[in-house]
Amino acid sequence: MAYEPIPHLDKYKLILPLNDSTPTNYAPYGNLGIRLTREGGITHTGASYKHYAASWYSDGSSDGLAITGGAFAYGTEDFTLAFWVNALTSPETYPFIMASSLYNAGNGFIVTINGPATGWGGPGDVSFQGSTALTHRVSFGTGNASPILNSGWRHIAFVRQGVEHYCFVDGVLSQQVTATGLADYQEYQTPRLWGTTDAYTAGDFKGYLQDVISVKGAALWTSDFTPPGPLIETSSLGNIIIAPTNPIPFTLSLSLVESLSATNFSAVVTNANTGFIMSKTTVSGANPTINLSTNDPCFVTLYPDYGTIWAANTAYALNDKVFPTDPVTTPYYYECTTAGTSDSVEPTWPTSAGTVNDGTVAWTLVEQMVQPITQGPLIPT
Repeated sequence: MAYEPIPHLDKYKLILPLNDSTPTNYAPYGNLGIRLTREGGITHTGASYKHYAASWYSDGSSDGLAITGGAFAYGTEDFTLAFWVNALTSPETYPFIMASSLYNAGNGFIVTINGPATGWGGPGDVSFQGSTALTHRVSFGTGNASPILNSGWRHIAFVRQGVEHYCFVDGVLSQQVTATGLADYQEYQTPRLWGTTDAYTAGDFKGYLQDVISVKGAALWTSDFTPPGPLIETSSLGNIIIAPTNPIPFTLSLSLVESLSATNFSAVVTNANTGFIMSKTTVSGANPTINLSTNDPCFVTLYPDYGTIWAANTAYALNDKVFPTDPVTTPYYYECTTAGTSDSVEPTWPTSAGTVNDGTVAWTLVEQMVQPITQGPLIPT
């Protein structure tokens, strides 16, 4: 199951959360040609992160993450390259955050930080340098007004639409330039995050990276936007890809007609064309509004909020809801009416009106679990 990044899912070449202890690529639509190889002393750490309670860190000393398979081979198409970064002071003059080529060699680009003022920006700036066949095509970046060095987690996005190039810092347009020519960006060397094998400089980036995306064939942003939330959601199903762009503002207003005791309902929106789950939210009241998060035909499924599966030796608060570990045999759910800690052994759940003691918790039967109701296909307009 996956939450579909919208729009242009088929154009995402790399979705890289960098949240776990091994290099994992969440490339959509079977983009299995991408390969990740850790180099040097990159570490998985909880010392600093934007999402997920962990990120990857390089100390700026011969570290890298090699990415092969065409994730950054944009050619002459539009593209979007974006990431969250926490940049620290580096001993190098030109720390490379990422590179698809050697400096001024072949067709490709480099992304550096903290370069000199002569064409690279001022201290703390992030700059994108692109060339085709040794001919410099474009240089654009965050600008002196938005230094990111030692300033915590910042969102950076580089976008090309035609000959126009945009750089955004925390969703705000920092610089827009028109290229001298339409660069044909390829992967002249093995692309890397955190560093490069470039003989011109040994400038490895020092700091943390997270939620790197590479999109070929689409300019996701050409005006100010709200920086995206996390790329993935971790659940009992594993890592689920969710939308890195802001939800498309299509909404559905509806009236609930039901005879259940539930006050909260889960609303799941499924893309009718792809089968991907677009959103999952909790709604309440008789007239909820649901964000469809897609402009494709979709299905909307509603079911009461059953809470979470019961767990032993767990603290529960008043009004928490649980259902049995075997909901097939006991298809009911229960609300906490006395806060406390559950027992080490699951209680015998009542199946008619009643309360059961569970350690220091008291559970009261709400009602039987019911089949979800699906409406659709709905066509956003």
